[in-house]
Amino acid sequence: MVTTNSPSPSPEPIEKREDGAPAAPDAAGAGISLDDLGFLGLLAKSIWEPGVNSALVIAMNISFFLLILCLTFTAYVSNWNKHVLFLLFTSFLLWMAMVWFVMEITRVQNNPENAPPADPLLAAPAADETRKDR
Repeated sequence: MVTTNSPSPSPEPIEKREDGAPAAPDAAGAGISLDDLGFLGLLAKSIWEPGVNSALVIAMNISFFLLILCLTFTAYVSNWNKHVLFLLFTSFLLWMAMVWFVMEITRVQNNPENAPPADPLLAAPAADETRKDR
């Protein structure tokens, strides 16, 4: 048995985010929140959250822009082939439909009337009730 005279390492404190939740550890073991990861962190976070966040909208717009740019170049190279032009037109319409859908889902989610109903089982009992009355 080998012994050393060095003190045992103390556990590192758990890092917290601004909202008080513990930060997710990264590969090196240090705590880092998904918000600190920037664009890719928000994009990954959008997978697990309902609704649409800004990173998802930006990624969608960049993807559609690059698709239309590639199809425009392909149409030019192919002497404005009608099939490529049809794909270009269809892609543009799909992009506009997706932008409309994102605007509508954001509008519906921000409407307070669409909030989920409060759970009566989780509601706090009234202050004037006594234990016997319950």
